[in-house]
Amino acid sequence: MKATLILIACAALIAVGGALGWTFGHATGYDSGYAQGIKDGKAQQQAKANAQALADIGQMLESHKSLVAAAGQASKAMRAALAQRAAHDAQTTKEFQHALASTAASRAGCVFPADVMRQLSEARDRAAQAATSGVRSALPDASADSPKR
Repeated sequence: MKATLILIACAALIAVGGALGWTFGHATGYDSGYAQGIKDGKAQQQAKANAQALADIGQMLESHKSLVAAAGQASKAMRAALAQRAAHDAQTTKEFQHALASTAASRAGCVFPADVMRQLSEARDRAAQAATSGVRSALPDASADSPKR
């Protein structure tokens, strides 16, 4: 009987130990799984935020790309307008030089021909128009204002 009691006590002790071990293991596993789930959820949220930030940066880069292209086109148009302005100025200067060379002797008394004074007045008007409308606007044709040679 003593042996039976010892066997029953050992079996009960083993059963209680197994139950406690299972409970402790289950609770530890649950806690570990819960903590891992929280960690995974946070990582997933961070990954979503990073993906959204990357998409936003991509959109901003595309927007800046089109702005850079537009600035390049504006710069090209500005260079063309400035070249046209320089050519126009050179033509006007040549016309003045030619007109003044033909009347160099009479300028000693500060007498200028009427067509030179008209050209100067028209050049002043064109300069005022260019100054108020900007470099890229169409310039009036100087050859239409100048006398035919």
